[in-house]
Amino acid sequence: MASVEIKSKDNVSICKYINVVGKDEPLVLAEVVKGAVTLYNINTQGFSSGFAPSGMGGAPMNIGPMTYDIKNLYILRTGEEKATHLGSNQLFTKNFRTAASVFLKIVLL
Repeated sequence: MASVEIKSKDNVSICKYINVVGKDEPLVLAEVVKGAVTLYNINTQGFSSGFAPSGMGGAPMNIGPMTYDIKNLYILRTGEEKATHLGSNQLFTKNFRTAASVFLKIVLL
């Protein structure tokens, strides 16, 4: 498994190519906690101009520019080939608590 260490003043991050359930290509994920069950994270950051449609055919509204940060969590058990997506901090993704509970219940059986 290919990996890279990114060193900063205060810490070392390890990023790896990880195969993920439901994805054709591996993702580059950062290792958060390593163990029998390893937790990975991928952050996506972006910028929105702040223009939104007003509805009913009106002119777009400017609600001001904003940045966003999407954090997705993945979990991989030792011996498995593909990580499972647990959810993110976005409104329309899986509920993290439900996904983690189901995953960990299977691990403990």
